Amino acid sequence: MIKKEFPPNIDEIERAFVLNKRAVFSYYPEIYSPSGDITPDLLAHELTHILQQKEYGVERWWRRYIEETAFRLSQEIPAFQRQYGVLRGKIKDRNRLHKELVRLANELSSETYGRMLTHQEAYEAIKKDEVFAFKL
Repeated sequence: MIKKEFPPNIDEIERAFVLNKRAVFSYYPEIYSPSGDITPDLLAHELTHILQQKEYGVERWWRRYIEETAFRLSQEIPAFQRQYGVLRGKIKDRNRLHKELVRLANELSSETYGRMLTHQEAYEAIKKDEVFAFKL
């Protein structure tokens, strides 16, 4: 399920986004982690995208994800919420959990995702859904 390589559409992704060395990608039905580094919370994030792509159709999903900021945001918020939910299930120290939430908000509001929203908006959007507190 997890391949240590780039997804088939990496050229399109690189033209549209600024990627970091640890970027992980979903391309239904696979998860691609070229660095080989994927944590349980990030796995939950990517599995959310796998489910979205299965429902939408992977090529259509990627086309809209790359071209439409509002669509990308609508797909990333649930994925980040699920990721935070995994962290909430594992981390009991409130200060450490807050630091993780700040880290996720930094990522969601970053250039990687096209600066779709401010850090504060990302923080509130990720934290908003308390339903996803579970262990993976």
